[in-house]
Amino acid sequence: MDTKLPYGTDLWRHILKHKDIIANSSEIKIKSGSGILFWYDKWIGDTPLKDKFSQLFKLSRHKMKSIDEVSRMAMAWTLSSVKL
Repeated sequence: MDTKLPYGTDLWRHILKHKDIIANSSEIKIKSGSGILFWYDKWIGDTPLKDKFSQLFKLSRHKMKSIDEVSRMAMAWTLSSVKL
C-alpha cells in the first residue's frame, strides 16, 4: 500500500507544523480531570491558568494537582467550613 500521507516521525512533524489549525478545530473533554493539571494544562481557553492568574499561582501550595484533585480539595474545604 503506497500512500502520500505522512506516517511515523513524519506524521508528528506534520501535526506540529499544523498544530494551530488542529488546536483551533479540536475540543478537549475533561471527564474526571485526573489527567489534566489544573495550573499547567490549557483546559480553559488557550492559556494555562498559571499564566492567566499568575498572582494566585504564586500563592498556591498545590501547583502540580490535577483538576480532579483540586475539585476534591475545594469540596473538602467547603464542607469543612459549614457549621453543622
